[in-house]
Amino acid sequence: MAQQPEESGFLSHLIELRQRLVRAAAAVLIVFMALSPFMRAIFDLLSRPMMAALPQGTRLLATGVIAPFMVPLKITLFAALLLSLPYVLYQVWAFVAPGLYQHEKRLAVPVIVSSVLMFFAGIAYCYFVVFRVVFRFIARFAPESVSVTPDIDAYFSFVLRMFIATPLDDRRQATREAGVTIRDERRVGLAIFITAESSAESTPVTLAPS
Repeated sequence: MAQQPEESGFLSHLIELRQRLVRAAAAVLIVFMALSPFMRAIFDLLSRPMMAALPQGTRLLATGVIAPFMVPLKITLFAALLLSLPYVLYQVWAFVAPGLYQHEKRLAVPVIVSSVLMFFAGIAYCYFVVFRVVFRFIARFAPESVSVTPDIDAYFSFVLRMFIATPLDDRRQATREAGVTIRDERRVGLAIFITAESSAESTPVTLAPS
Protein backbone atom coordinates (compact mmCIF):
# COMPACT_ATOMS: atom_id res chain seq x y z
CA MET A 1 0.00 0.00 0.00
CA ALA A 2 2.95 2.32 0.64
CA GLN A 3 3.98 2.09 -2.97
CA GLN A 4 0.57 3.12 -4.29
CA PRO A 5 1.28 6.89 -4.38
CA GLU A 6 4.60 6.26 -6.11
CA GLU A 7 3.01 4.00 -8.72
CA SER A 8 0.16 6.43 -9.35
CA GLY A 9 2.68 9.26 -9.70
CA PHE A 10 4.72 7.28 -12.19
CA LEU A 11 1.60 6.37 -14.19
CA SER A 12 0.58 10.03 -14.28
CA HIS A 13 3.96 10.87 -15.80
CA LEU A 14 3.51 8.15 -18.42
CA ILE A 15 0.07 9.54 -19.27
CA GLU A 16 1.51 13.03 -19.59
CA LEU A 17 4.32 11.69 -21.80
CA ARG A 18 1.77 10.04 -24.06
CA GLN A 19 -0.22 13.27 -24.29
CA ARG A 20 2.90 15.27 -25.16
CA LEU A 21 3.90 12.76 -27.84
CA VAL A 22 0.40 12.77 -29.33
CA ARG A 23 0.39 16.58 -29.46
CA ALA A 24 3.81 16.67 -31.10
CA ALA A 25 2.84 14.02 -33.67
CA ALA A 26 -0.46 15.82 -34.35
CA ALA A 27 1.40 19.07 -34.98
CA VAL A 28 3.71 17.40 -37.49
CA LEU A 29 0.76 15.71 -39.19
CA ILE A 30 -1.23 18.97 -39.44
CA VAL A 31 1.71 20.81 -40.98
CA PHE A 32 2.34 17.88 -43.34
CA MET A 33 -1.28 17.92 -44.51
CA ALA A 34 -1.05 21.66 -45.09
CA LEU A 35 2.13 21.24 -47.14
CA SER A 36 1.05 18.16 -49.10
CA PRO A 37 -0.63 20.13 -51.95
CA PHE A 38 2.74 21.82 -52.53
CA MET A 39 4.73 18.57 -52.53
CA ARG A 40 6.10 19.00 -56.05
CA ALA A 41 6.96 22.65 -55.49
CA ILE A 42 8.86 21.79 -52.30
CA PHE A 43 10.88 19.17 -54.15
CA ASP A 44 11.64 21.60 -56.99
CA LEU A 45 12.78 24.16 -54.42
CA LEU A 46 15.09 21.66 -52.74
CA SER A 47 16.54 20.51 -56.07
CA ARG A 48 17.15 24.05 -57.32
CA PRO A 49 20.84 24.21 -56.23
CA MET A 50 21.60 20.98 -58.09
CA MET A 51 19.63 21.98 -61.18
CA ALA A 52 21.46 25.31 -61.33
CA ALA A 53 24.79 23.47 -61.46
CA LEU A 54 23.77 20.98 -64.17
CA PRO A 55 23.90 21.69 -67.90
CA GLN A 56 20.85 23.32 -69.43
CA GLY A 57 18.06 20.82 -70.06
CA THR A 58 19.39 18.18 -67.66
CA ARG A 59 16.93 16.62 -65.23
CA LEU A 60 17.24 14.46 -62.15
CA LEU A 61 16.81 10.72 -62.59
CA ALA A 62 14.29 8.48 -60.84
CA THR A 63 15.41 4.84 -60.93
CA GLY A 64 12.79 3.46 -58.54
CA VAL A 65 9.24 2.66 -59.55
CA ILE A 66 7.66 4.71 -56.76
CA ALA A 67 10.59 7.13 -56.30
CA PRO A 68 8.82 10.05 -58.08
CA PHE A 69 6.14 9.84 -55.39
CA MET A 70 8.04 8.68 -52.30
CA VAL A 71 10.94 11.14 -52.49
CA PRO A 72 8.76 14.28 -52.63
CA LEU A 73 6.66 12.72 -49.86
CA LYS A 74 9.74 12.25 -47.64
CA ILE A 75 10.92 15.79 -48.37
CA THR A 76 7.52 17.23 -47.47
CA LEU A 77 7.47 15.22 -44.25
CA PHE A 78 10.95 16.49 -43.41
CA ALA A 79 9.82 20.07 -44.09
CA ALA A 80 6.79 19.54 -41.83
CA LEU A 81 9.06 18.27 -39.07
CA LEU A 82 11.28 21.34 -39.41
CA LEU A 83 8.37 23.78 -39.32
CA SER A 84 6.79 22.10 -36.31
CA LEU A 85 10.12 21.64 -34.50
CA PRO A 86 9.63 24.60 -32.10
CA TYR A 87 6.29 23.20 -30.93
CA VAL A 88 7.71 19.67 -30.65
CA LEU A 89 10.60 20.93 -28.54
CA TYR A 90 8.17 22.89 -26.39
CA GLN A 91 6.29 19.68 -25.64
CA VAL A 92 9.55 17.97 -24.70
CA TRP A 93 10.55 20.87 -22.48
CA ALA A 94 7.13 21.01 -20.80
CA PHE A 95 7.53 17.34 -19.86
CA VAL A 96 11.11 17.39 -18.58
CA ALA A 97 11.21 20.87 -16.97
CA PRO A 98 9.42 19.88 -13.71
CA GLY A 99 12.12 17.27 -13.04
CA LEU A 100 15.04 19.70 -13.38
CA TYR A 101 16.68 21.83 -10.73
CA GLN A 102 16.64 25.59 -11.16
CA HIS A 103 20.31 25.78 -12.17
CA GLU A 104 19.75 22.99 -14.68
CA LYS A 105 16.86 24.93 -16.21
CA ARG A 106 19.06 28.02 -16.51
CA LEU A 107 21.65 25.92 -18.31
CA ALA A 108 19.25 24.01 -20.54
CA VAL A 109 17.19 26.94 -21.88
CA PRO A 110 20.03 28.82 -23.65
CA VAL A 111 21.46 25.56 -24.98
CA ILE A 112 18.11 24.50 -26.45
CA VAL A 113 17.28 27.92 -27.90
CA SER A 114 20.73 28.42 -29.42
CA SER A 115 20.70 24.87 -30.79
CA VAL A 116 17.39 25.46 -32.60
CA LEU A 117 18.54 28.80 -34.02
CA MET A 118 21.87 27.37 -35.14
CA PHE A 119 20.10 24.35 -36.63
CA PHE A 120 17.98 26.52 -38.92
CA ALA A 121 20.92 28.82 -39.63
CA GLY A 122 23.03 25.81 -40.57
CA ILE A 123 20.35 24.54 -42.95
CA ALA A 124 20.08 27.95 -44.61
CA TYR A 125 23.88 28.20 -44.93
CA CYS A 126 24.05 24.70 -46.38
CA TYR A 127 21.29 25.41 -48.92
CA PHE A 128 22.43 28.82 -50.12
CA VAL A 129 26.22 28.50 -49.84
CA VAL A 130 27.51 24.93 -49.47
CA PHE A 131 25.29 23.34 -52.10
CA ARG A 132 26.07 26.06 -54.64
CA VAL A 133 29.83 25.51 -54.29
CA VAL A 134 29.77 21.71 -54.03
CA PHE A 135 27.37 21.02 -56.89
CA ARG A 136 29.11 23.40 -59.28
CA PHE A 137 32.48 21.88 -58.46
CA ILE A 138 31.17 18.35 -59.05
CA ALA A 139 29.53 19.32 -62.35
CA ARG A 140 32.71 21.01 -63.62
CA PHE A 141 34.98 18.22 -62.44
CA ALA A 142 33.03 15.52 -64.29
CA PRO A 143 34.78 14.27 -67.48
CA GLU A 144 33.29 15.11 -70.87
CA SER A 145 32.31 11.48 -71.37
CA VAL A 146 30.21 11.45 -68.18
CA SER A 147 26.61 12.64 -68.12
CA VAL A 148 25.78 14.00 -64.65
CA THR A 149 22.20 12.87 -63.92
CA PRO A 150 21.82 12.36 -60.17
CA ASP A 151 19.20 9.99 -58.82
CA ILE A 152 16.53 11.79 -56.79
CA ASP A 153 16.65 9.25 -53.95
CA ALA A 154 20.43 9.53 -53.63
CA TYR A 155 20.17 13.32 -53.92
CA PHE A 156 17.65 13.49 -51.07
CA SER A 157 19.82 11.24 -48.88
CA PHE A 158 22.85 13.47 -49.53
CA VAL A 159 20.90 16.65 -48.81
CA LEU A 160 19.45 15.22 -45.61
CA ARG A 161 22.90 14.20 -44.33
CA MET A 162 24.26 17.66 -45.11
CA PHE A 163 21.31 19.37 -43.43
CA ILE A 164 21.94 17.36 -40.27
CA ALA A 165 25.75 17.48 -40.25
CA THR A 166 26.19 21.22 -40.87
CA PRO A 167 23.86 22.47 -38.08
CA LEU A 168 25.40 20.00 -35.62
CA ASP A 169 28.84 21.46 -36.28
CA ASP A 170 27.46 25.00 -35.94
CA ARG A 171 25.77 24.06 -32.66
CA ARG A 172 29.02 22.79 -31.18
CA GLN A 173 30.77 26.04 -32.09
CA ALA A 174 27.96 28.14 -30.63
CA THR A 175 27.93 26.28 -27.34
CA ARG A 176 31.72 26.62 -27.07
CA GLU A 177 31.51 30.38 -27.70
CA ALA A 178 28.77 30.64 -25.07
CA GLY A 179 31.08 28.94 -22.56
CA VAL A 180 29.11 25.70 -22.40
CA THR A 181 31.50 22.77 -22.18
CA ILE A 182 30.93 19.21 -23.28
CA ARG A 183 30.63 18.26 -19.63
CA ASP A 184 27.83 20.82 -19.14
CA GLU A 185 25.98 19.51 -22.22
CA ARG A 186 26.23 15.95 -20.90
CA ARG A 187 24.87 17.07 -17.54
CA VAL A 188 21.81 18.59 -19.19
CA GLY A 189 21.30 15.47 -21.31
CA LEU A 190 21.64 13.26 -18.26
CA ALA A 191 19.18 15.41 -16.32
CA ILE A 192 16.65 15.13 -19.15
CA PHE A 193 17.21 11.38 -19.44
CA ILE A 194 16.42 10.71 -15.76
CA THR A 195 13.54 13.19 -15.44
CA ALA A 196 10.93 10.49 -14.99
CA GLU A 197 12.95 8.97 -12.18
CA SER A 198 13.48 12.33 -10.50
CA SER A 199 9.81 13.24 -10.80
CA ALA A 200 8.71 9.97 -9.25
CA GLU A 201 11.28 10.60 -6.45
CA SER A 202 11.98 6.96 -5.78
CA THR A 203 10.46 4.91 -8.57
CA PRO A 204 13.19 3.24 -10.66
CA VAL A 205 12.87 3.75 -14.40
CA THR A 206 14.63 1.63 -17.00
CA LEU A 207 14.61 2.87 -20.58
CA ALA A 208 15.37 0.27 -23.24
CA PRO A 209 16.20 1.22 -26.82
CA SER A 210 13.39 0.52 -29.23
